[in-house]
Amino acid sequence: MARTARKKIQETKQEEQQEIFLVGLYHRLSSEDERDFEQNSLGNQKKICMDYLEREEHVKVVDCYVDNGATGTNFHRPGFERMIRDLQKRRINCIIVKDLSRFGRNYLETSEYLEKIFPASGIRFIAVNNNYDSYKNRGEKEGIAVPFSNIVNEMYARDISGKIQSSIHTLMAKGEYLPSASSIPYGYIRDAGRNTYAVDAETEGIVRMIFEKRLAG
Repeated sequence: MARTARKKIQETKQEEQQEIFLVGLYHRLSSEDERDFEQNSLGNQKKICMDYLEREEHVKVVDCYVDNGATGTNFHRPGFERMIRDLQKRRINCIIVKDLSRFGRNYLETSEYLEKIFPASGIRFIAVNNNYDSYKNRGEKEGIAVPFSNIVNEMYARDISGKIQSSIHTLMAKGEYLPSASSIPYGYIRDAGRNTYAVDAETEGIVRMIFEKRLAG
């Protein structure tokens, strides 16, 4: 009986070790990354993740989730939200990212996922360039570096955001700032040659009438 019990325990351990992880690749790119655009490009992120997975056993890539032009300071991103829904459906049970900053730059929310939600749900999380794998690093000292990395990522996001805003205000003061098409005020059109606005002849009369009527009460 004891020999049979030991055999069953060994078989159970082997089954656990050979668990197939259903992988969801997550890639994110935003204006925060313009300094290291080539390194953080979506194509490069995917290559790094796939190269890592080639060295891993018992993994199967199920889907790829992408947020292009989404900030890492919050989690209101279409690709991220779709990934979370698939995690809840157990369509995937493993997430792999190039590094922690791709997942998120908000310290508190990122830590909530990595230290509470994912472990409680049995979700494996891998950040390749941080050399972090929650499945392999369980109880090891490498986990200490994760909260620190999250803090650094949040500080970096705040610094970059401030510099971008400062740059925009400087260009606006010089009359040389040309935002995306959706941000151009009614009555103006893009003037790419001068990198600023130009009066829209078709709506100019309407805009003048609006201001005249406002002045007239």
